Amino acid sequence: MKRLFSPHAGVPGSGTVERQAAPSAAQQPHVVGLPIYYSDLTDHVPSEDEVDAMVSSFAKRPTFFMLAMLNTLLSFYEHDREEFTYVQGFLFKNLADDELFERAKQRFPHEQMGLRPMFHRQQMLILIKKVLLLAR
Repeated sequence: MKRLFSPHAGVPGSGTVERQAAPSAAQQPHVVGLPIYYSDLTDHVPSEDEVDAMVSSFAKRPTFFMLAMLNTLLSFYEHDREEFTYVQGFLFKNLADDELFERAKQRFPHEQMGLRPMFHRQQMLILIKKVLLLAR
């Protein structure tokens, strides 16, 4: 982005400086704040052993493919805030149980999921690694 909007950006060899038009609101660089963590909803930070025990109970192949598909889905929309927000809401409504869903609505009634996501790619990649190492 710095190169696109700097006064020295131009067509190589032309000696002229061309300024690019600013991206539209939907194409603005996607700035994401801290995600909403599970511990923010449950007031419990699971230990590494608890997470490992849970992951080791998963079936490796279907869990790996599901996480890989979710990671890919998130990658398609990470640069469009409006679509990213929609995908976050869709995933949360369909993957969270009723208790967790209600708790999130109570604790974060005004949070925009596009700015503080519940699902993010780093999370998926870490879980994929744990699944490959620990799942049956």
